[in-house]
Amino acid sequence: MPTYNSYVKKAAYQDIISASQVVQLQVAKCINEVGPTTNVKPGPCPDLPFAAVEIPAGNSGLSFTLKVTEGSGVITATPTGTLPYGITEADTYELTPATTDIGSAPGNGVIKWGVGGGCVTSKLCK
Repeated sequence: MPTYNSYVKKAAYQDIISASQVVQLQVAKCINEVGPTTNVKPGPCPDLPFAAVEIPAGNSGLSFTLKVTEGSGVITATPTGTLPYGITEADTYELTPATTDIGSAPGNGVIKWGVGGGCVTSKLCK
């Protein structure tokens, strides 16, 4: 039943990906308003979770922390607590924004997101 187990594990991990995508939109909005990722800070972007926020377990039974790194906009989600389906704390999910052609005015350019963390190695997020 390895295929079934892999499916269940990835389905549970989707909670992390979905929550991170909500924060991803908030970071993109901040970059659009204040310029490059070095400006992603609490002052201009007060709605972002710069301190780790604990997300309680949902239907999947997976709880995790979610935070944004000040000055880079990197979003990191880390599984915590009693982890189901063989998911470990090493299965982090990271979204890293890279801006191109921002120039001097906010709102210009394109944001490309890189996916990284332990979930890439464990094949939970790619």
